[in-house]
Amino acid sequence: MTTLFDPLRIGNIELRNRIIMAPMTRSRANDEGIQPAFAAEYYSQRASAGLIVTEATNISPMAKGYVRTPGIYTPEQIESWRPIPEAVHAQGGKIFLQVFHTGRIALPDFLPEHTQPVAPSAVRGAAAPSPPDESTIRSRSRPVSSPGRASSVWLPLARASAAPLAAVAR
Repeated sequence: MTTLFDPLRIGNIELRNRIIMAPMTRSRANDEGIQPAFAAEYYSQRASAGLIVTEATNISPMAKGYVRTPGIYTPEQIESWRPIPEAVHAQGGKIFLQVFHTGRIALPDFLPEHTQPVAPSAVRGAAAPSPPDESTIRSRSRPVSSPGRASSVWLPLARASAAPLAAVAR
């Protein structure tokens, strides 16, 4: 009989057990979305789980939906993440980065210059104070964010444990 502590293979990733640490918003990043130095210790202390899924990580300034959440779109944010997968891997753990965009439920208070949120439609989210500005959506000539830039740094750090993220970022 299979137990929670038996290994598990997911694609080309071998997990030491079937325990998966779900993402939990820690709200410990600074206002610029930079992870504190102790985040590497926090995650490495949990490396005995079969897999760790990090807290929601903003992929652009327009992705932010909560205060003190980390980002992965500036060089400083990327550098603040660098020690985290290294520390988890040093303990033999596996870690995935959860990329995040709040879309239509973002509050303008958290967005650059109090911009209206961007979403695929002008439908208001249940928790949103107003719908996204449809003219903003139609007038965008470039993607809202570029997860490829973040993943190009994160993926080499996370090695094989982030292989599914590579498929998402393509």
